[in-house]
Amino acid sequence: MANNRNAPCSCGSKQKFKKCCGNPATLAVKRREDNEKFIAQVQAKAAEREKADAEAKKAGKNTRPLSPLMAAAMMAAVLYPLDGGGRLR
Repeated sequence: MANNRNAPCSCGSKQKFKKCCGNPATLAVKRREDNEKFIAQVQAKAAEREKADAEAKKAGKNTRPLSPLMAAAMMAAVLYPLDGGGRLR
């Protein structure tokens, strides 16, 4: 559905569509923020998994192999680290 550029934005910000979600610069910022949130979630899950695996190893239990998605996300976080502003270092 095409939004009228002067209509209120459908995201609920009470701004005009052209000043909010219809603005390419705003879209880039939102995408970067979403990517940062996703990477933070993946890193947190990886840390939890490493902790659980370390505890399992200490107890003498077998550890689970990484899923392909988790391995790819961890590699991306290592290969493409972000600075505090969401830009590649």
